[in-house]
Amino acid sequence: MTITEFLLARIAEDEARYEALGYPDDAFWVGGALADTVRELAQRLVEECAAKRRIVELHESWPVLVETPGEIDLAMADDPSQIAYRASRRLAWLTEREYRNRFGEEPPTAPIVAALASVYADHPDYREEWRA
Repeated sequence: MTITEFLLARIAEDEARYEALGYPDDAFWVGGALADTVRELAQRLVEECAAKRRIVELHESWPVLVETPGEIDLAMADDPSQIAYRASRRLAWLTEREYRNRFGEEPPTAPIVAALASVYADHPDYREEWRA
């Protein structure tokens, strides 16, 4: 399980919990003031889940610019006069998954997702290496 899969699963659990809270009946609370507060809080929690989900989506699709510097072509290394240097740089935009596959490490946006996941550190599926 990746950190993004873990985080999306926790967000879905939170959304289900918040939506299950329902909205209190105004008649139960004197003047309805507490009911309004609970309603607003439940709505805010659902909206926070949507915002976290969007951050994860941005992390997964955020382009990371990667530069490949010039290189020396040693194909003709036995003849020093034939060694060529390619001075052209190549630039590429990689997504989170492409970056990880290419370099074997997390992209620059990973600490943001790790910070979001850290609030679930007590969950049995949380991995210590995700700690921000």
